[in-house]
Amino acid sequence: MSYFEKNILALAQYNQALHEKLSSFGDVESFEIFMDEGDIATLNFVNTKNFTPLYEGSPKETVAQQATQYQLFAKYPYLYFYGLGNGVLIKELLKNEIHRRIMVIEPELEILYVVLHMIDFTEEIESGRLVLLGFEETDFPTLIGYFLLYKEHKWAKTYSLEINAPYYDKLFAEHMQHTNKVIIEALYHSVNIAGNDTVDSLIGLKHHIANLSTVMETPPLHEMLKKLHSCDTAVLVSTGPSLTKQLPLLKKIAPHVRIVAVDASFPVLYQAGIKPDLVVSIERVKESARFFTDMPQEAFEDVVFALSSVQHRDVVKSIKGGTLQMSLRPLGLMMYTGPEHWGYVGLGQSAANMAYEIVYHSGFKNCILIGQDLAYSADGKSHASGHVFGEENVKTKDKDTWVKGWQGKGEVRTNHTWDMFRRSFEKDIGDTKATMLTINATEGGASIYGTLEIGFEEAIQKCIDKKYQKSPLKLMRAVTKERERIAKDTWQKVLDMEEYVVTLLEVSKTLFLDVAEATERQHNQVPNELLESLVSRAEAIKAKYEEEIYDKVVWHIAQTTMLSKEIELAPAEVFVAQNEEQARDRLWHLVEAYKPWLFLFSGILDSILRTIAFAKARRLIDEIEVIDVYAGDKKIDSFTTKELQPELGRVFDVDMRGILYDVPDAYQTQLNAVAFRDANSGDELPRAFVDIIKRDDAKYNELSFMKSLEEPIDEESIKDMYTPNVIGFLATEENLEDEEFVGYINELMKRFPDIEVKGFCYESKFLDIQKYFVKQVTILLINEVQTMIKSLGIFLFLNKRKACKRVATVLGQRSSHIYSVSLNSSFKNITLLEYAQLSKSHKVWTLYKELGLSDEQKKQSNGIFHIFLYQNIYNQLKLPYKIDINENLFEYEYFIKIEHILKYPGFKQKVSTTLNLLKGLS
Repeated sequence: MSYFEKNILALAQYNQALHEKLSSFGDVESFEIFMDEGDIATLNFVNTKNFTPLYEGSPKETVAQQATQYQLFAKYPYLYFYGLGNGVLIKELLKNEIHRRIMVIEPELEILYVVLHMIDFTEEIESGRLVLLGFEETDFPTLIGYFLLYKEHKWAKTYSLEINAPYYDKLFAEHMQHTNKVIIEALYHSVNIAGNDTVDSLIGLKHHIANLSTVMETPPLHEMLKKLHSCDTAVLVSTGPSLTKQLPLLKKIAPHVRIVAVDASFPVLYQAGIKPDLVVSIERVKESARFFTDMPQEAFEDVVFALSSVQHRDVVKSIKGGTLQMSLRPLGLMMYTGPEHWGYVGLGQSAANMAYEIVYHSGFKNCILIGQDLAYSADGKSHASGHVFGEENVKTKDKDTWVKGWQGKGEVRTNHTWDMFRRSFEKDIGDTKATMLTINATEGGASIYGTLEIGFEEAIQKCIDKKYQKSPLKLMRAVTKERERIAKDTWQKVLDMEEYVVTLLEVSKTLFLDVAEATERQHNQVPNELLESLVSRAEAIKAKYEEEIYDKVVWHIAQTTMLSKEIELAPAEVFVAQNEEQARDRLWHLVEAYKPWLFLFSGILDSILRTIAFAKARRLIDEIEVIDVYAGDKKIDSFTTKELQPELGRVFDVDMRGILYDVPDAYQTQLNAVAFRDANSGDELPRAFVDIIKRDDAKYNELSFMKSLEEPIDEESIKDMYTPNVIGFLATEENLEDEEFVGYINELMKRFPDIEVKGFCYESKFLDIQKYFVKQVTILLINEVQTMIKSLGIFLFLNKRKACKRVATVLGQRSSHIYSVSLNSSFKNITLLEYAQLSKSHKVWTLYKELGLSDEQKKQSNGIFHIFLYQNIYNQLKLPYKIDINENLFEYEYFIKIEHILKYPGFKQKVSTTLNLLKGLS
């Protein structure tokens, strides 16, 4: 068998498209080929169309020089070349086993065809150490497949696309730049989806373990996949703003097609009289329960709810009918613990990505996407009408980006998160296109590469058989004995995981102390042997990546924090020293870098252990109904696990700290004697499940304050409270580090020197924050919302901060005298008139009569709802102000309006009353 036959046979396993092109290739017509007899190193090509040689000088000397230069890259695991050249350099570099993979993009098929006849790359191709791509294989879905693992993520900072010969730069500069851009995007996306929050990963671990028993009570994933596919086509319903216009058509075809909906679409579909077959949910936050809690019982009937094991217990409990099915995400810790029999799905980032995977694995021939905008609508809406959190739940931001619109129609505005979801879709569509047609019938939003983008009605005509009548999904659970056996194995895996982390933590802590001791000494006082030993021990810890528990559990959780450290370490780890001094400097640099690495790593391991202990105890919340609180032998209080409403103390349910009890004042001196017992059995409960919170806990004031938002207000104590010249904000770390927010407050203080500004904080460390502000700011420690109500006239907040938004809502509900102002920086570059043109469908236009306004007033407003609403208020209060339609919206909303609130009594209350009435009517 010739080299060529062996090479393309190996290539068939990894790049079928390129294999087929090479297999059917004819004669070499575009190149003259030159080579000294028997010496492949002299192989050269000359392009006969433009007379450009592959190598301008001697190929043999050029390749020899390149091989010498690339000795500096000897420790790089991954190399990237634009151009195969004559193949000799690539073959030589592949002799170095440290190079795990060399990716080569060869735009000239004829060069590739000839070289594969001359050099045997079979072993390298089969092992995956050589990746060959052609001119047309540099799209995102293809390239992202090579950057999905930690061992690829880590070396992101060492990435460089090397030009194999000047020929490629001369003839393919534009394509080379495009390729480089796409590879960088693929690297960025893959690193990004690894996560950016270790707490989020720990929450996933906690939820997964706490949900394990429930998972094994539901039907397995394969049972659902087998029965879902009862026709050729599934419609995947997301909740972008375009969904609203698709609902009438969807309702008509609902009996003839499988409808798979994301959780946020469930209430929207119900309002439209449409019942989905399957509802998919994946988010681990408790807020996702809102998509189900307010829905009537009848909405759940005959619907399957496919949830993930990482979801909050509130979401699981909110499914009050139909069939609950829970599976695992194909992420490390779930793949280690299992139970694998319940299946893995949800590699993508969103519920829509997970729903798409389910559709594909069910075996559908067609998947029609609707409501998959992944972009804002022209009028700035983020979601469909009827969305639980509102049509404008996600606000535009200055850092938003623009991408190609549906069917290539212009550009649409999107954000980082949606663009990440889009990229996940494109990757999945690239993987599924051979067996499933994906149609993007959203008729709006962002274009999704790899889909057929046609209208919904055309997609229906193309794919849906109206003779087919579907029936509800009926799923079966696994048999009891099988569930019991699997449960035993699964819980043993949890114990094994715990023991492994305990051992690894001890190793890491010991090494950290040794590294810390060495780095406290002078550079020249630490012998090379000790530095080498410390580096070797650190590398031994990282080498555990090859061990299953480390890879699937420890690194899965740690990577969100540690990956950035690993990326920073990578250049030093691959640095090739040229002399002894450089070698020692490299060792010292690594030891210094490993000190914070080990500190962080040990902290994460400790957090994993705490989370496992808590999650195991958290299972008790499903078994224990009432908890009694004792101080010594005396019962002092009692509360249920469902309501968490005691008679005397306070109870906080904190995701990562369990149930926390605030001991009443009378028993604060007996904290050590406080115990919690199961009211039914009398058994004392573990502190990982329920514990006390001390008043000096850094989080106490914040938890107490947030709890007060849920509790009734003493109306008598705040009666007739009015502080017109006081503007306040939450002095949290996030807000204080937000330069735009702080800058706005400073501008207010300059413009209105007579106002008093108050910052409300939870921790004493924020009492000294004057460095942020141009004038004196009064700082108050708070642990209840009543303090704010008594002290405020205007509350400033950032809508993107959930806690701030919640406070603003409560302040508006509890007090008529406080006006809340949400900062929106996107208003800075737009006038009132321009904003009106973007907001023609604003709810005020359908509700103006209920607001007591006339047709004449509507006509006079010239289509600008600020005039429509506020000018009417100005007129009622006889204020000397007319709104200029060319006024900057930011200036009007945040300075002019506040000036009137401060200057004219009654204006604030009138505005608040009108806006609250508007909210109530809508």
